Amino acid sequence: MIKVKCSQLEGLRKNPLEFARLLANNNLPKGGGVRGYFQRWQDEVRAVLRNEKSVREAKTDFAKVCAEKFSPTIENRKHEEKLQKAFDVFFKEYKSLNVKFQSTKKNISEHLHSNVLLTGSSPWITNGDDGYKLIFLTESKIEDWVDFLKYPIIQKHLAETCFQCNTKDITFYCYCVENNSFESYSYSDKEIKETVVEVKYLLSIVSNEYEKVKR
Repeated sequence: MIKVKCSQLEGLRKNPLEFARLLANNNLPKGGGVRGYFQRWQDEVRAVLRNEKSVREAKTDFAKVCAEKFSPTIENRKHEEKLQKAFDVFFKEYKSLNVKFQSTKKNISEHLHSNVLLTGSSPWITNGDDGYKLIFLTESKIEDWVDFLKYPIIQKHLAETCFQCNTKDITFYCYCVENNSFESYSYSDKEIKETVVEVKYLLSIVSNEYEKVKR
């Protein structure tokens, strides 16, 4: 069984044949690496949402980890200051959503092709009177995030497998630190079906090329 991550779908979409060859030869880029300012900031935001610490404690802990992990250059200081200011703005915007934090993620496992398992995890999950709101954070604006293949697949999986709800009851909320605001989008059943058709087609190309390389 071939495993493909939801986060890899955009790269796969650009060149499924090359993706399959890299996958077959175990040459796809590895995740991980150095965790930067924004990743550390998200850690603290997550801890507050989980009620593990206060916003004040998160700010203090963020300052400590920045002092420990990063050089005190002028550029780094400015980066830290920007994110320190972002705490209060984010939580003000988050409060306006009127939601309750539920989980940092749900695992995704979708068989859209007989030989390929699509895996990954959801954004942070919150719920309110008007349904589930899936929150993810970006430091700078991502213009085309709504067009990414992974989000309709995640919406479908959560509605059918995790929440047993209508797909319209799930909405994605992208918070951009640069703009200090949320953007939201919920995929229609038509959009989800069209995405599933495209992903199935792409995965069939990957599967066929993968088997050729492995022979």
